[in-house]
Amino acid sequence: MRRSQAEQQALIEQQAQLLATIRQLSTPVLPVTQDALVLPLIGDIDTARSQQIVETLLNSVQRYRTKWAIIDITGVPLVDTAVANHLIQATQGVALLGARTILVGVSPELAQTIVGLGVDLKGLISQSDLRSAIAFVLKRSQQRSFV
Repeated sequence: MRRSQAEQQALIEQQAQLLATIRQLSTPVLPVTQDALVLPLIGDIDTARSQQIVETLLNSVQRYRTKWAIIDITGVPLVDTAVANHLIQATQGVALLGARTILVGVSPELAQTIVGLGVDLKGLISQSDLRSAIAFVLKRSQQRSFV
């Protein structure tokens, strides 16, 4: 049975909308304080998704005018060299926008991968879990307000 051109076009548009929704859900950005947002990541990250993560993060930092971007990778089972490199690039991009990045949930394997990349880690802040990262941001915000 042949579908009409209008039906095919409607299916193509519906599929495009579904893919856009999936992309949006795979990189959620959550403002948690006036100065901070969280990007919780879950599941496998390939090169395409890691590029999307960088783009979403940078756009969100600019949109929310945040000072802190917390990237939580606790739910990511494996981070290869390419993805680790994208995370470092995201950190550098956030710094160019005038904000700082906190990386949460770093596994021993990821730590080895990042060190193996030979990246300058001076600007990279890491916390063991999301609660610690938010407490860190809140403490820094309070210190700044008393100055």
